[in-house]
Amino acid sequence: LAAADGAGGDGGWELAIKEIICQSQQDLNVARLEAELLRRLGQDEVDGEQEDVDQRCCFLRKVAATHEERIPALVAMTTETLGPELWRVRLTMTRVQGVPLDSFFEEQHRKRNVSDTSTACSSTSSGGDFSSSLPSGFSCSARAKRVLEACHIARELLVQLSPVLSRIATVAYHRDVNSHNIMVDAARLRFGLVDFGLAADIAKWRGPIGASSWHLVDIGGDCRYWPMSAWLQFECGWQELVKYPTLAAEYRTRLDLHALGLVALQVLAVLCPMPGPDEDSEGNRLPDGVTAVLVAWHRYWEDATRLWARLLQCFRTGGDQDALKVACATEGAHNIIGHNLAELRAALREALQDFNNGFKAGGTDARPLFRALLELLCAGGACGFDEGTEAEAHLRPPPTWEEIARIAMDSGSDDDATTAAAAGIEAPVDGVCAETG
Repeated sequence: LAAADGAGGDGGWELAIKEIICQSQQDLNVARLEAELLRRLGQDEVDGEQEDVDQRCCFLRKVAATHEERIPALVAMTTETLGPELWRVRLTMTRVQGVPLDSFFEEQHRKRNVSDTSTACSSTSSGGDFSSSLPSGFSCSARAKRVLEACHIARELLVQLSPVLSRIATVAYHRDVNSHNIMVDAARLRFGLVDFGLAADIAKWRGPIGASSWHLVDIGGDCRYWPMSAWLQFECGWQELVKYPTLAAEYRTRLDLHALGLVALQVLAVLCPMPGPDEDSEGNRLPDGVTAVLVAWHRYWEDATRLWARLLQCFRTGGDQDALKVACATEGAHNIIGHNLAELRAALREALQDFNNGFKAGGTDARPLFRALLELLCAGGACGFDEGTEAEAHLRPPPTWEEIARIAMDSGSDDDATTAAAAGIEAPVDGVCAETG
């Protein structure tokens, strides 16, 4: 992926060029699908084959002037035949500003390693001090500031990207939402989403069994952000997955929802790490629920990363994927992930109760953030923040992205029942996970 500058009369624009080498007709079809989805998602776009230069420049100036694009807009696609069953495809698109979120995480780790506790939380490049969102008169310790900042940034991620994914959901599932494909302009605390190479046409994905339906489309993306159902699909295929209606529904409808929830949790864990021995003073101690979330996250991330490393090694070296699937199934990878996710959901409920009971370091961001996370995160098909109905989540449609945005944007100042009623869902209470055999 290369960046290029475009010249325009009112300041120009920045473009990115993605080059894809296709070694089969199927690879070429995937590249064309990515271009088609970007074209369908583009606003005010004109027909690429009929437009003239002035029309294209007008379109690009609109994109550059609004600064509102959080996903790439397709500018052009070229296909070059290199040989039999070999093509080079180049997609030229507008560049989403910022750096990959995982690079931002690495920078935070670096700063924490060279800074003391008090400067580590205030020196992030996220754009400012968020202590103004704390309740009036609340004394903010270094640890409280970290919680505050982490909750604010994680909530902003959900608030900003929910409308983006709502727009994408009109035509496709992204299927590769992760911290590398989310861009962050830290100076402005602005998020975007890139890389539609694994996106699936939503109508075909939901349709009857076929090459483009969820049954047969190759599973892909960063497996650290997969739900339990995706692991079972990877290990055993759709014939096994459909034996578990809760998991089948999760896989068909909630891949992007679950992945964005995990990214937001990752923001929380990276920016609000577990306190070291010298930090665990009375003023810096976290409430039990928040500590439980961090402990559960690190347990989940350790297991998910271990499995991810195994998959990555196999794919990079051309290893035996069938043997890898058998090994994962024998180990029960899907049950390991499902159990960890159930623990995460239980910890999220405990933390939400802490904030409801008066722990104020999360400011106005914590309660709506944790409510939204319980709606996004799945554990063996269980989702939502009503304990009484979460196990029946597969019997109802998943929340829309508009509903997620509404929950995340709530001020958190009203009581749970009022807020939940406004969001059209019931008030919270603990998590379950359906294991498979």
